[in-house]
Amino acid sequence: MNKNFQFNTIYVIESLFDQDEKTGEILFNDTIKRNSERTGLFHTKFLSVTDKTTLIEYLKLINSNSKNQYHPFIHFEIHGSNGKDGLVLNSGELVTWNELADETRQINLTTKNNLVISLATCYGAYFCKEMNILKAAPFCGCVCATSAIPTIEIIPRFTIFFETLFETLDFDLAITQLNEANNFDYRFKFMTCDKLFEDLFNQMEKEELNVNSIIFENWVNNIAEVLKHSSTTFETTPKEQIQYQFRNELIRKTSSIKEELRKSFLIQDLR
Repeated sequence: MNKNFQFNTIYVIESLFDQDEKTGEILFNDTIKRNSERTGLFHTKFLSVTDKTTLIEYLKLINSNSKNQYHPFIHFEIHGSNGKDGLVLNSGELVTWNELADETRQINLTTKNNLVISLATCYGAYFCKEMNILKAAPFCGCVCATSAIPTIEIIPRFTIFFETLFETLDFDLAITQLNEANNFDYRFKFMTCDKLFEDLFNQMEKEELNVNSIIFENWVNNIAEVLKHSSTTFETTPKEQIQYQFRNELIRKTSSIKEELRKSFLIQDLR
């Protein structure tokens, strides 16, 4: 994780069903707002969302505000879909993980890899499984769950999480407190962009450096620009004739490829 991560505003984005307990609003009013005022985070906001259009507009607004020296922490209080493929809003609309990533990625780019988010969301960890190694990371760090989260656990868990974060600014300690609250059995994960990159690269090596796979062919098209200057062969030979040669070159150049992808994914050229 970015060791220099800092936040000076917190956004709580809630989109729950009408009959639900409004855990995001309660958490904001009882814990986050009070601590924000006490510590001088006067731009902290609670955002109630009904539909996808409004959610995207709010995320674009957060990105715009981030250009004015705001360093946001975003907490989502939204249901995860049973299909584990995204968020389900009050309107019933699905926001896919890829759609969410497109918006948070822009914020992470604006803040130079300084965005941390938390998902009080069932199956929120599946957000990390939909990332693309050929694009910039959509966050610096993400607090998420791999399974369903009982509503009764949200307030006690995230109350102590934010209380600890305000008091210590220590994410590791805050995650420990989140997981040990009230002796609940289930544990949240804290996925960093560095760990996510390693997972994605390992997956790429395993699945995509396979000349017989469609995924490999698609990846060749995307990564060719990285390697084309290493050999005129790749500039002049039809792709169909160099698949095996290209694969061997990829394997030989794994380290340099990994470094180029890492710089892009972790937004290192913008620091």
